[in-house]
Amino acid sequence: MSISTSIKRIAQLTAGTVLAAGLMAGLATPASAAPRDCNYMGYGSYVDGLALDHRDDEVVLADAINAYRAQHGLRPLTYSRTLARPAMWASLDSFNRGFSPGNHVDTRGMGVAQRVEFCSGYTGYLGEINYWAWGAGHGVTPQGALDWWKNSPGHNARLLDPNATTFAVGQAYNGYPTIDRAHYTVVFGNH
Repeated sequence: MSISTSIKRIAQLTAGTVLAAGLMAGLATPASAAPRDCNYMGYGSYVDGLALDHRDDEVVLADAINAYRAQHGLRPLTYSRTLARPAMWASLDSFNRGFSPGNHVDTRGMGVAQRVEFCSGYTGYLGEINYWAWGAGHGVTPQGALDWWKNSPGHNARLLDPNATTFAVGQAYNGYPTIDRAHYTVVFGNH
């Protein structure tokens, strides 16, 4: 197990505990706390840095999305550190609730635009796709997520959106080296 994988797994477990505690308390998160409430194990920590930098399967999925776009004559998307924290928050939030919501509203009641602005200050053009799978095999892999999105007309349109120029991929998973549960979130932007 790589150090970044171990730390990411610890971050997932810690985020789940913190998220569960926050939900049990029933307290709303103050907007003035952003982006501190969208990080893992401390704002500016090594683990928060891992969330901001694509690693492991996040890179695999990002590269596969760009290869798919190239097959359709589209320019590659540029990785956005600004969009990374909201993408990771959405994946960890989905992981902790056990599913990725079709309406893209997180457990704080925030939709995509609210969450992205809250976690990063980004406003403007946005899009988001998410995916989750259980069980060992192709479904929990980055390629499994991409294959599912490609076969869904709305998700495929987002992957091939010519207005998008930037993106970030967030992944939360369980199990190593054999992943048995994975949640992926891709947030698209244009700056």
